[in-house]
Amino acid sequence: MRVLASTVSPDNRENVELVNLKVKAGYTAGYNDPEFIRSLPTFHLPFLSSDRKYRAFQVDGDSMLPVKHGAYVIGEYLQDWRSIKDGYPYMFLLKEEGAVFKVAYNQIRTRKNVLLKSLNPIFEPYEVSINEVMEVCKYVYYFTDEVPQNLSANEAIMHRLTKIEERLVSNTN
Repeated sequence: MRVLASTVSPDNRENVELVNLKVKAGYTAGYNDPEFIRSLPTFHLPFLSSDRKYRAFQVDGDSMLPVKHGAYVIGEYLQDWRSIKDGYPYMFLLKEEGAVFKVAYNQIRTRKNVLLKSLNPIFEPYEVSINEVMEVCKYVYYFTDEVPQNLSANEAIMHRLTKIEERLVSNTN
């Protein structure tokens, strides 16, 4: 059983707490501190389920392109990490790296870790021991203030190859 520090609105609705780039470094230390969580900006979105817990994180870097640096990712808090689905994106709070947005491959039962992969093919996948994981949120939505650009022919080919590779990896697990 994992306990998550959380906030509620005056009308007793679960807030979505926002972990932006300014507070991202402190989130690793304060993710379970009610005072720290109360200091985070909060919001509600009418299309999020009222019976689930969500957190929003601002993306740092370009490892998950086309989700760009500065975009906001909303994730649903995941209590049972064994339910991580191969090939799906998640926000992970890691002891050493802090909050990272990656596509995950669940190796908890076999190797006691998760394989984390970027959408951007220039970044190598890496394994993280489940003992390094502090929190997991399953990707739900992302928001950005930038309009996506058309992919170049090379980017389109790389995107298709990445999708094929993901299918091959998930079929071998």
